[in-house]
Amino acid sequence: MTDSLEQLLRATDAANPARSPSVDPAGAAQRVRTRRRAQQLRIRAISAAACVLLVIAGGVWLGMRPSPATSPHRTIVKATGAQPSSTRPVTATLVAFDLQSELHEQTAARLIRSGDARATRRVTAVSAIADVQTQRDRAALILVYEAERSARENRTRDAVASYRRTIELFPHSPWAQVARERLKELPTS
Repeated sequence: MTDSLEQLLRATDAANPARSPSVDPAGAAQRVRTRRRAQQLRIRAISAAACVLLVIAGGVWLGMRPSPATSPHRTIVKATGAQPSSTRPVTATLVAFDLQSELHEQTAARLIRSGDARATRRVTAVSAIADVQTQRDRAALILVYEAERSARENRTRDAVASYRRTIELFPHSPWAQVARERLKELPTS
């Protein structure tokens, strides 16, 4: 049985000389190197082709972008006569907001240039009143916060005093309403 197997293996080796054990090992190493170089060249060629395609795609994309002169943003600007602060292409809604803000900026600039002191005083007075109201709300919040902390520390008398102070000093603030609700929840002694 081993003789028939040995004859079969010899016949196979004779029919396929590339797989024969008598092949020169140095030649095999040279074939591996050659295949490796060919593989590296294929990888370089594919990489170069990919780079060229990216450059072409970028050029096409830049060529297809609307120019600033033909963008929808410019068309709306030309139709309305207003000059927006930005020339980037945006959606129609954002363009409308941009035009409105530009109109408001131009109106404010004209008011300032015309020397309309009354309008300036009104704007200043409104912002001053808003600042005072903000400060009042903050002070009321601080008092409510202090009362909350006292209630957590089981100092009910201090908490009640802080809530009452909030209601007394800032009766129309939202924090006074919070203080009223918390006073109802606290046991008064």
